[in-house]
Amino acid sequence: MDFNFYYFNIIQLIFLIFYLIYYSKLKPLLGFIQSFLSGFLGGFLILLSAPFLLNFIDYKNDLVVAFFKAAFVEKAISFILIFLLIFSFERKKDIVKIVIAGIQYAAGFSFLENIIYLFNFDSNLAFLRLISSVPMHLSTCGIQSFFIGLAFFYSLKRWKIFNFFLAILIPVALHGFYDFLTFHKKEEFYYFIGPMIVFSVYVFEILYSKTQIYPKLQELKENNLRFEDWNTLQTQKGYQQWILYSSGTKNLPKISFFRFQKDYIKLTISAFMLVQSILYYVFPEFFLKNFQVRLEFQYTLFFIMPISFAIMFFILGSVNPEYFKNKKIAIPIVLDVDILLPEKKIYHSLCYELKTYSTFLESEEEFKEGSNLLLIFHYKKDVSYPVQSKIVKYIGNQNSKNYPSGIIVSLNKGSKEFLYFYIRYWFFRILNGFVFLLNLPGSDKIREFFVKPLTIMQVERSYKKGEIIFRQGEVGKLFYLIKKGKVSFYRELESQEKIKISELGVGEIFGEMALVSDSFRSATAICEEDCILAVAHKDHLEALIQSNPEFVMQLINNLVKILRKKDEQLDDYQRLLEEHRKLENLFQEILAKINS
Repeated sequence: MDFNFYYFNIIQLIFLIFYLIYYSKLKPLLGFIQSFLSGFLGGFLILLSAPFLLNFIDYKNDLVVAFFKAAFVEKAISFILIFLLIFSFERKKDIVKIVIAGIQYAAGFSFLENIIYLFNFDSNLAFLRLISSVPMHLSTCGIQSFFIGLAFFYSLKRWKIFNFFLAILIPVALHGFYDFLTFHKKEEFYYFIGPMIVFSVYVFEILYSKTQIYPKLQELKENNLRFEDWNTLQTQKGYQQWILYSSGTKNLPKISFFRFQKDYIKLTISAFMLVQSILYYVFPEFFLKNFQVRLEFQYTLFFIMPISFAIMFFILGSVNPEYFKNKKIAIPIVLDVDILLPEKKIYHSLCYELKTYSTFLESEEEFKEGSNLLLIFHYKKDVSYPVQSKIVKYIGNQNSKNYPSGIIVSLNKGSKEFLYFYIRYWFFRILNGFVFLLNLPGSDKIREFFVKPLTIMQVERSYKKGEIIFRQGEVGKLFYLIKKGKVSFYRELESQEKIKISELGVGEIFGEMALVSDSFRSATAICEEDCILAVAHKDHLEALIQSNPEFVMQLINNLVKILRKKDEQLDDYQRLLEEHRKLENLFQEILAKINS
């Protein structure tokens, strides 16, 4: 019995210490002590409240015991204490510190709870709880503190309430299922405890890696951004990257979801756990002889749990934070937007995702923050009723974070017709998302909803008035879309004379014909005024040709115009030849009359 006690306590201490060192570095020491003692306090409160709960809970129902008496009560108390811990010690300025406080709280709670288990549970079940409850508490309290942190960061009341709700719901669901498995006195249920904990730890890993890209509260204040607005901008960048990757654009950096870290201590512990499970499988007699464990617990304690611990140690830090910077799983259904200003001007824009509280509209025009706009959204053949909106934030072309230029708007409460449009849009987006991501029949046609010139051509360049974009005779490597300004095209004749042949404005594309035909530039492009141009390479052009029928039709129309101009030039040349022949015949007739 003593050997059992030391063995299982060593395992839980290894995980506890490693987890704390890996995530919180135990620094600052005062903060660690505050959080650890708060966890201790949480354990005492649950111990004191247990007799009162006996009068209200039906202990004959395992689900009620697991989800209410154990999970809900524990997570409700941890929610209150972590909230107070964050609020009282000024940790709400950094989500990473908030999550670390939750982990440290869980360490103190687990330490006290496991002492209680040893004196109140059957020894075999106590050993199972000893080695399994620590990672469960650390991960669920980490998840809980993550959502509490988000609630602190959000400005809008509804998002605060929603994240506080998730801070209770998700940890209770995970912990409740774990408790249900441990309270149920059937061997088959014990087999799922290890995988359940691995799942909980990995959920926490994903959320913790996302905290690495979140800004601090001070950074948001310096940039005059709400967390909702920052999230909208990140979503915009994520959709832009998603479109490039999904459209088959070449030469993009590959950012994997997983990352491998050469942490030899972590790998050594994982290998040790795997070896233990193999030894039990090969030499079960050794474990039967040295451990006083009942038959129904042996397979779980000596085979499944070591494998689960090996996986848990291996996945610590395995989720790549860079993946969440510019990645998006959901597909965008790009909306065209008409911006109607009070002075009866109309600007055209794009929107990747329609949200009532914070929507980003691409635009090169300068808008005043706080101004009111009237917006009309449309996709496919569906057009919204006009909706009033307010400019929350203007993002200029030259910003330090390389955000796309445009405006963040919050939509006012619209009409019923706009609400119906909003619902139709989201249903359309979800339905097409499933079709596209599952690669179902018809998925190729969905690309036209997000593969457009403005979404593919994401690199912007600014040009001054009179600046030359490219010269006649140069090799064509790029094509352009005018986002602001006007561009004129001049052809140089053999006589060195320059002739203006055309002029293009906002929304028009040029330079693509040289890429399609692999030919030289047929004219020189010069900015008539200060311009902002979207620039793209040949692989972007190929993506547009493959995925956007409207763009292909535009290319065909341009080719037809060029051919028509060539025909007109040929007709002019033939007319000149005919006139030349007539003049020559007339000259011959005159000469003949003179000679006669």
